[in-house]
Amino acid sequence: MSVRKRKGALLHAATPVNSVPSLASLHSGVKRLPEKFTRNRYQFEQLCRTENTAIYVQHINGRQKAFEVIVIAVADRKPVKLNGRIAWERCEPYECYPSSELWGTCGFTYTTE
Repeated sequence: MSVRKRKGALLHAATPVNSVPSLASLHSGVKRLPEKFTRNRYQFEQLCRTENTAIYVQHINGRQKAFEVIVIAVADRKPVKLNGRIAWERCEPYECYPSSELWGTCGFTYTTE
């Protein structure tokens, strides 16, 4: 099974859920990860998930399939532009992919089944 690092992951300042029983369950009304989404020409479809992890199939129009295994993170702030600079603003908690910096620790891409 081959593993590759992923470029261009969804960038969020997030708290990995690691050993916490369910960080999402501690916050009522947490927006969950979508079951399907498109990012950088790739289509992602959630195959399965637990409270803390998810497996997505990644493909471009059904070809070049890969699988992404992630530790679901919960964020409570988002980037906003203020005077041409990026600042962080508090928001309602939401589930998100691990940041690019955490790829290889909290997220993995498998290119074979």
